[in-house]
Amino acid sequence: MTKPISEAEMVSVGELSLAVRQWGTGETLLLVHGLGASSRLWINQVEFGDRFHVVAVDLRGFGLSGKPKSPGSYSIEKFSNDLFHLADKLGVSKFHYLGTSMG
Repeated sequence: MTKPISEAEMVSVGELSLAVRQWGTGETLLLVHGLGASSRLWINQVEFGDRFHVVAVDLRGFGLSGKPKSPGSYSIEKFSNDLFHLADKLGVSKFHYLGTSMG
C-alpha cells in the first residue's frame, strides 16, 4: 500500500523554485498539471506510487512555485526547460510523462 501524497518541497531550478511532491518507488513518473491547476490535481492518483517514483510539480506561476513577473516568463519553452532542470536536480535521467491540458 502506498503512503499518501507528500507535502510539497521547494526545488531551485535556476531563476526560481518549483514546488514538488514525491512518493513511491520505481521508475520515475512526472505528473504535470494543466492551466489553472497545481500538483494537488494528482492527490487521487496516489496509487501510482505502487509502481513508480512519482514526481508531481507545480509549474512556474502555479500553486506554491515561484511566480516570475518579467515578460515572456510563461512560455511553453520556459515550462519545459524548468521540467528538464528539475529532473536533473533530482538526479533523474529518464522519466515517464503524464500531463493534462497545457501540461
